[in-house]
Amino acid sequence: MIPLHRLCRALALLMGFGPTLSALAASAPEGLPLLGTGEGLEVRGCETLVLRGGQVVRLAEIIGPEAEGAARAQAALGALVVGHSLRLYGESPLADRYGRLHAHGVTEEGRWVQGALVEAGLARVVIREGESALSGALLALEERARRAGRGLWPPASAASPPPGALAATGDGFQVVEGRIVSAARAGRRIYLNFGADWRSDFTVSLSEAMLARLLATGRDPLAWAGRRVRVRGWVTRRNGPLLDLPHPMALEGPLDGPPFLSPKENLDLEYPGN
Repeated sequence: MIPLHRLCRALALLMGFGPTLSALAASAPEGLPLLGTGEGLEVRGCETLVLRGGQVVRLAEIIGPEAEGAARAQAALGALVVGHSLRLYGESPLADRYGRLHAHGVTEEGRWVQGALVEAGLARVVIREGESALSGALLALEERARRAGRGLWPPASAASPPPGALAATGDGFQVVEGRIVSAARAGRRIYLNFGADWRSDFTVSLSEAMLARLLATGRDPLAWAGRRVRVRGWVTRRNGPLLDLPHPMALEGPLDGPPFLSPKENLDLEYPGN
């Protein structure tokens, strides 16, 4: 059960984005089939909701915060969907192995659920195969939240720590921003090294097929030594921290302008202007 004061605070926060998000929501699911409709009954964590009737929906293309930030994100999701009629759009009508339907939600007021959470800084964008149709729009909203210093994103004036320090915060899903020190092929893989010692520093790995897809968009990470990029995905430990690039859109760059910090997990800070 989410405390009432958390729901009220989250609702007040999200209402502030109403006009912008309503306009975005009107066009956000275009190109995706309507999978169904239903009324939100409850939320489970920051990314999952249950419809009246029992259907479990995993919100596509986003991931919520962990630790203390999760309570605020869950409250915000509850304020958006519980008791509201929802239209569900997605790339596949098939449930995953846990029985969850992966979908984008739009409320009867025309509010795009994923867009609202990402723009409020209460969720990050996840990009993976078979679930990337709206990633471009979500990345734009995440950038807006990042520049405003909302929620997961600290003020833009702070300097970015090195990728090794970012990845050292733990395994799992991460958004890392840093400068590529070297890029090279080894066997059938391409490695983007963010430190002088690839055995201990943060590294991004991608297949030849992934490189071909990047080249098809006019981007060649093998030529990006010395350039700053942002990459997202799941970090594991092989030698040092390693991220296997899950999708071409998960690698942003080369980037210009001031760097940003990686997201923080504590959302107890007030938003600027609140």
